[in-house]
Amino acid sequence: GLSYSYLFALAREAYWSERVQAGTDWVSKSDTKESDHLTHRIVGEILDLCKRENWHIIVVYASYLGGRSDQLKKITESYNVPFYHPPHRKDNPELYYKTDAHWSAAGHRLVGDQVMRLIENSGVLPQ
Repeated sequence: GLSYSYLFALAREAYWSERVQAGTDWVSKSDTKESDHLTHRIVGEILDLCKRENWHIIVVYASYLGGRSDQLKKITESYNVPFYHPPHRKDNPELYYKTDAHWSAAGHRLVGDQVMRLIENSGVLPQ
């Protein structure tokens, strides 16, 4: 379909890149604190559930725009839950497709390797 075509992805990429460079976002500044608070509360509820059920969890924070991971990392640390934030696109463009914000094969490989390392270090897997 159109949403998966190269031309559409390129146009969307140009539109969002221009907005990001201009310092705008689809979430207004007044909505940010409220939406962040809701996100943090939902993450806390999920972590509470996982703790109650003795489920092992790793949080991978993948963000196109970045810059909002600090509070989520604090929340996961308070639950002793591993947290991984992959490199941002502007710092490692080879990890992302040129036409949109999804990881390339190299990005998936890096994230997969890092998540596997977190799993191995967590002691969840039998030795």
